[in-house]
Amino acid sequence: MMAIPTCSWDRLAQHPVICLAPGLFGSAAAAKSCQGIPWRVECTYQGRTEQWIFEGPTPLSFLDYRVFMALTAAIHWSRDQRLRLGVQPNSEVGRTLRRGLALQGIDGMVYAVRTAISELTREAGYTESRHLTTVVRASLERLHATRVTRRVRDDACQQSRLIHYVVTGPYRRPVLVAMNPWVSALQDRRAGGGNRPRLRYAQGSLAQMRILVRVSEVAVRIYWRLCGWV
Repeated sequence: MMAIPTCSWDRLAQHPVICLAPGLFGSAAAAKSCQGIPWRVECTYQGRTEQWIFEGPTPLSFLDYRVFMALTAAIHWSRDQRLRLGVQPNSEVGRTLRRGLALQGIDGMVYAVRTAISELTREAGYTESRHLTTVVRASLERLHATRVTRRVRDDACQQSRLIHYVVTGPYRRPVLVAMNPWVSALQDRRAGGGNRPRLRYAQGSLAQMRILVRVSEVAVRIYWRLCGWV
């Protein structure tokens, strides 16, 4: 199913690990052939100076990948929809979002975005439908269930969930999604400026992803892997 021509999000800064971690997204289809065998996501990526471990009770699918890319683009692209959550947010919703990320060893800024399930569906490249609304909501649950552990040399481990989301009410954008701080920090366009450390990131295009979806899933995977390598 193709996206209707009302998409507005495009450029995004993605952490190379998300693009390069082997088998992180897209292995869910294989679960159908593993009757009676425990199936979960368990993926490790070893970089030059850090190790990333992804763990969760449910494997992540290609759809989850597209939804996660859309969320990343939303935080990068939609200035009016983006929220910054400090160490001690003033609102109860902000505190709930930080708690839901299950942050361990992390005290920095967390970024979130105001959106809607229908908006995420459209920007991920799908045509909106009642069925896909349910599917995308289930995707958010799987992304939330995935835990990320980051080890930098001999430093203590840092942990966080990929995302956490809450539904605030029947408004135009009733869904608030907070993202893993190592990923969402890249979405701050001022990252690397002033006294902030320069962050390594893979720059990509959600518009290109939506075009390549019409070709094949493999084409999208190759595109994002190339972004991670470059």
